[in-house]
Amino acid sequence: MLGRAELEAGDVAGAQQLTVCSPTWWASRVWVGQVEVRELGTVAGRLAQVAASVTEAPVRLIKTIGDAAMFVSPEPGSLVDVALKLVAAFEEEELPSLRAGIAFGPALIRAGTSTATRSIWPAA
Repeated sequence: MLGRAELEAGDVAGAQQLTVCSPTWWASRVWVGQVEVRELGTVAGRLAQVAASVTEAPVRLIKTIGDAAMFVSPEPGSLVDVALKLVAAFEEEELPSLRAGIAFGPALIRAGTSTATRSIWPAA
């Protein structure tokens, strides 16, 4: 939670410049409707395996959650490289398409994951 003073100053104590990437596999409703739950679980498991295998320092794989992963890095270029490798690996294995969003800006680290400040994801 950001306080009024932090928002007005545009500066958050302890924030660091960080790049965050959240690739997600995308499958059409038609595809999802045609596969069994077991197959969906297999694709989710494969995302976790491939994400771990393409991760190289300084990029860190923070977590995978079913159809998504979360990576962080202090270096945007390194994270772009990892995201592109992950997308290419899914294409090679003919798995559902991956889409990856990448954001860069000040973030706070909380319990191993990043909490982006207002400059990355403005409040609605």
